[in-house]
Amino acid sequence: MQEINAKFFEDFHKTDVVCIYGKSDCEHLSFLKKWLKKTENRRIIFLEDDIKKYDDLLSFVDKHFEKERKKTQTIYIGNFEKDLKKIAWDSVYLDLKIIKGLKEKRKDSFDKIFQTLTDLHLGANLTSYLYSDFGINTFENFYYNILKNDEFILFENLKDQFKNIPAIIAGAGPSLDKNLDHLKGLEDKALIFAGGSVLNIFAKKNIKYHFAASIDQNPYFKRFKENDVFEKPFFYQNQINHNNLSLVHGRKILVSDYGAYPLKSWIYEMLNIKQETFEAGWTVTTFLIKIAKMLGCNPIITIGLDLSFKKHKYSRGVVKEKSEYLAIKTKDINGKEVLTQKDWILAKSWIEEYASKNKDKTFINATEGGLKLENFQSLKLLDVLNSLKSSLDLDLDPDLEGYIHTKISNENFIKLDNKKIIDVLSQILKSLKKSDEFLDEYLSDLEKKLVDFNLLKLQNQIAYTHLLEPLWQIWKHTLLRNIENNEIHILLNKLLFFKNVIFEHLNLLRKFL
Repeated sequence: MQEINAKFFEDFHKTDVVCIYGKSDCEHLSFLKKWLKKTENRRIIFLEDDIKKYDDLLSFVDKHFEKERKKTQTIYIGNFEKDLKKIAWDSVYLDLKIIKGLKEKRKDSFDKIFQTLTDLHLGANLTSYLYSDFGINTFENFYYNILKNDEFILFENLKDQFKNIPAIIAGAGPSLDKNLDHLKGLEDKALIFAGGSVLNIFAKKNIKYHFAASIDQNPYFKRFKENDVFEKPFFYQNQINHNNLSLVHGRKILVSDYGAYPLKSWIYEMLNIKQETFEAGWTVTTFLIKIAKMLGCNPIITIGLDLSFKKHKYSRGVVKEKSEYLAIKTKDINGKEVLTQKDWILAKSWIEEYASKNKDKTFINATEGGLKLENFQSLKLLDVLNSLKSSLDLDLDPDLEGYIHTKISNENFIKLDNKKIIDVLSQILKSLKKSDEFLDEYLSDLEKKLVDFNLLKLQNQIAYTHLLEPLWQIWKHTLLRNIENNEIHILLNKLLFFKNVIFEHLNLLRKFL
């Protein structure tokens, strides 16, 4: 831990919230107070997970931060996950630093809090980003895809249909270049999965693969068009860019999402599509790892999963994109300094946790570089490939392509009725309009000092229960941050927020109705 002194606090000029574990040393209180006063919105949160020390911490803060009490908070971490998650969400979009008091000796406890809160805060920021446009981009793709799509299979129907067949999942990291040639001729020894940018790399290098996937809402249309994804069985979620999905002519396999938008789940229910929630991490690679596991594949082998870089972020042949994330310094599997980014850190945590929870499967990282993955065996790709059976025990076909074709052809394909879809969307439109009328009534009542905090008139509206209220639970952390803690002010902001969401979604639905 770096010493807390004047130089240390120079690095905090862009920081909004400082969480301090334990008591800070008295001689450094002046630095904390000066930092706190620099801007109006800065906050200090003192953390304690030992109830015996909590009263002492309260007294310490009351004594030394009496004048700054409105900008300080003292939190006892009783429910580890719940309490840290609240801090993370209350600090969403803010720069958060976590330090320990200078004389604090409980390193293990601090390290656990530091790592958990860091991950939760990263997750809250990335999750909030998904809702930043009120879900307009997601629903625009969704509506296009369900109206324009051809037949598809539900992913649940393929569960355990490829038991004990090895899976190779390719990421687009820079290490992929050295292993591409090793993949040639493997199409009958393992299922090869390619997603996102890897599709272009495989197309240019003439690497054969069995399954394709994409989950991106806004990928490059030209890049997507250049590969032969339209010929392969294709795993997707309905928020995928609708222009890209229109290029896919192979068998489409619909995978559920993680339940981010209850309105989507309601639409599926109205269309008699029954799916289980599918929480698939942060990238197309995490998406494919879970798919391979649920298909019954074993072992699951990853390549090109660097999650870091030195000079080049991706394998050669990947279209360069401007990153939304700042580069973060870290160490790779060999202890050398590399750069990573926020979404990769979360992907790493997700992958490690998923492997830990599924010990009935063997997870092998054959990237030969990049970040170390816990709960994975780290092996060279050639060694892994040499250990694979020369032939697989397939019950129907002598080759994997034929086996896949048989399994997929035997499933029931779904073709949605567009008239039914239009009817369901019309119900949503009607509910949005009715909710908007109720909101106008509530705003008028507020002027007359008539208040219904429970918003009873909205309770039976699809738009409220499945869209407005769920979005509010995400957005309220940001919208109420600088609002006086007054019930009327909070309600007013909530009503105006609902009006904005309704305006955007009405405009979107009118494109389709």
